Amino acid sequence: FVAFAVYNAVTADSFSTFLTIDNLFVTAFCLLMALIFISITGSWMVSTGVVKIPFVNRPSVAAGEGGQASALAGGARANAALGPGKTTAAAALPPANREIQRDAKGRPIPADVQSMITEMNKSEQKTP
Repeated sequence: FVAFAVYNAVTADSFSTFLTIDNLFVTAFCLLMALIFISITGSWMVSTGVVKIPFVNRPSVAAGEGGQASALAGGARANAALGPGKTTAAAALPPANREIQRDAKGRPIPADVQSMITEMNKSEQKTP
């Protein structure tokens, strides 16, 4: 889109022909579409951690994993103490409100995979 907008501006015969309504519309439309696509891609890259924004304080992955592991272990102990079929408030939260679990490489585990892991852990606890 940016290349087409530049091409549209370069191929205009003169500045006055570039200022026609058609040329301005095509240029503005192409630049707007380029902005939309780059903003969606950029926000995805920032949210997944592909691109780091400088001077923004974020909790480190290593510190988050240690605290998360102890919180998960504490939740498992509390659930075992309550008995089968009863869970703590943290385990009863919907997946959107739970802490994000990470795999060995530090990538976030999707909510549906987390729920499958939870179900598999429940079935392993029931079998002797």
